[in-house]
Amino acid sequence: MQGRRASEGILRKFGLTGLLPIRFTREDSLLRSQQLRMAMSRLSAKRDEVLFVGDRLNDIRSAAEVGVAVAIISQRRESEIRPDYQFEGINEFKRYFLERGDQ
Repeated sequence: MQGRRASEGILRKFGLTGLLPIRFTREDSLLRSQQLRMAMSRLSAKRDEVLFVGDRLNDIRSAAEVGVAVAIISQRRESEIRPDYQFEGINEFKRYFLERGDQ
């Protein structure tokens, strides 16, 4: 639940700014599921076209509530709900999605 300023800094640090042209933060809504719905609406995206990326159990719950796939970047292994993808760090995430060559 970072604010816009912190989110922008994190995306710049990891070179991900261009990959996420539309972003919503706690300034837009405090509810992750609402943020996700806002993004999907803005993009006219269907559920099967969306991958929500987060780092907390609440993010997995929010993705499940909205009905979209979720990738979690965290060293913790949550047992209550399983994400579609789990990565220990941002570099592993980037390698999987950006360096596979078949995207």
